[in-house]
Amino acid sequence: MSEELATKRVEVRFVGVPPTGRVERAQGVSDVVMDGSILRCLVCGSFQPLLDAVRGYEVVDLRAASIEHERKSTPQEDLSMTSPKTVARVAGSLYLFASLCFVFAMLVRSGIIKEGDSAGTADNIRSSASLFRASLAIDLVSWTCFLLAAMALYVLLQHVHRMAAAAMVVFVAVLVTVGYLNELNSYTVLTIATNADYPHAFGADASSALVTLFRDTHVNGIVIDEMFWGLWLVPLSYLVIKSRQFPRLVGVLLIVAAVNWIGQFAANLLAPGLPYVTAFGQVGGLGEIVFVAWLLIFGIKLPAAGAPASAIATSSGRG
Repeated sequence: MSEELATKRVEVRFVGVPPTGRVERAQGVSDVVMDGSILRCLVCGSFQPLLDAVRGYEVVDLRAASIEHERKSTPQEDLSMTSPKTVARVAGSLYLFASLCFVFAMLVRSGIIKEGDSAGTADNIRSSASLFRASLAIDLVSWTCFLLAAMALYVLLQHVHRMAAAAMVVFVAVLVTVGYLNELNSYTVLTIATNADYPHAFGADASSALVTLFRDTHVNGIVIDEMFWGLWLVPLSYLVIKSRQFPRLVGVLLIVAAVNWIGQFAANLLAPGLPYVTAFGQVGGLGEIVFVAWLLIFGIKLPAAGAPASAIATSSGRG
């Protein structure tokens, strides 16, 4: 009988939003706390009322530990690597690092490329081959980190709407794939500029023209990527607003950023040379900067225990 009335600390991980209200009303259950898709509580006596409360909800993990065992070990709250605030800061760090790497690589290449001068560009690449090669490697690191950032955001926000979170990752996967394939153009530029066989085979002028051709192809690849850079921000902004775990303004700024990137793509493709497109694009990027800053500084707002599920998020499996 004494074993049946023992108090245990229980942690249940759900697919979607936990039924906090139902668990709180269950007999023998107390100290209910929700942390994203994880629900923690104390259960005194039988587990049956708790099991009845979660019936109909998909449970992926359930753990229980006696209070006595907890006191013998550490009385502190579990601060695991998978806590929402930790995941948010990991996502923000990866996002920021990927962006800095991308910008740095672009700046390095812009210092080497001489617009309108094919021969001068080829000479600069030959004389700065190591620097150009480093910028290529940094670009590849950038794309990898950005994919990891999207995966971390999926873990963070998939409880809001799984299909929207999956769409976000798919758009980023396409974005990264295009980015990786586009780096083949930069690699080809480096190969042609530094391999003496090409000037011998085609002549110096034709070889320099090939360098410019593949460099321009790389720029065109970035234009295509602008489309997907805007598309992935659409489901992200929806998840941010729907979750109510970020300020609404952050989600609105992400929508502005999405429209900005898609608009840049359309302008560069349909009206190349249109003035002020690049300058306007820098303004639209403010939404991403604010989002990353919020992830790094504040993480994500955790819902209060007992808050209604509809006020927190909407799972893809329930309205």
